[in-house]
Amino acid sequence: MTPLVSLFSQPRHLPSVPEVVHELLDTFNQADPDLLVIASKISCDPVITARLLGLANAARFGNGRVITSVREACIRLGLATVRNLVLACGLTQSVSAVPGIQLTHYWNQVFTVAELAKRLARRGNDSGDLAYTAGLLHALGRLVLHLGLPLGELQKLMRDSERDGELNAQHRLLGYTYATVGAELAQRWKLPPHLVSAIGEHLQPLQATVINRDACIVHLALWLATQPTKIADVQQTPPADWPLHTAHQVSLEWPDVADIWLRFQLEGHGLASLLAA
Repeated sequence: MTPLVSLFSQPRHLPSVPEVVHELLDTFNQADPDLLVIASKISCDPVITARLLGLANAARFGNGRVITSVREACIRLGLATVRNLVLACGLTQSVSAVPGIQLTHYWNQVFTVAELAKRLARRGNDSGDLAYTAGLLHALGRLVLHLGLPLGELQKLMRDSERDGELNAQHRLLGYTYATVGAELAQRWKLPPHLVSAIGEHLQPLQATVINRDACIVHLALWLATQPTKIADVQQTPPADWPLHTAHQVSLEWPDVADIWLRFQLEGHGLASLLAA
């Protein structure tokens, strides 16, 4: 069994994000970040600048006028949206290949969870920005596991995951799950405790000593994102395995969730294809 700390002993095995992403992550801990300073820092990274402008001008963000500068994107979209877009850009650049993970599928699910988390949070009169960030980061621990485990141990974990399920295999073979790994990475990145716990507790949010609302939201978003159900199959009564108690914890009723799910399936998020361009 590889101890958790050993996964972080070799930096080359960790997702490596551009410096501007770390600087933006630092703004979580700032009371009043300077948007123009942030825009200036983003502009120093041409790859992230190009992707940010592409996202800012996408149909879901644009309002008819083309955004031509990072400064304009920051002013028009606001810090929270820009921070999440830059984080998405940086994360997709952080690794180019991961043993046992098809990255296109991985990022598509991550962005699906993030977008659903934001929509679920907004239905509860929340901006959804932190829920979106937690959704973006919720599965980073999976990358760290696949990059950091010795090959033989990873292969056994993948075989056992196919037979017994991913989480059962991780608990039995490692004694921890990808969520614990992700929370450790978030802590090392000096993210706020609320986000660290949202990442670490999203698999079983109701077992936490203090319930983290965004952990609950991400848990529900992940459930939706992994369902095979198509639009025509969505019913007005929840499936038997719907996490009802978690939904009640954040005051979400199934008809509202079903509406969000239907709308998302019709609209999608579009981020995966934009970021892969």
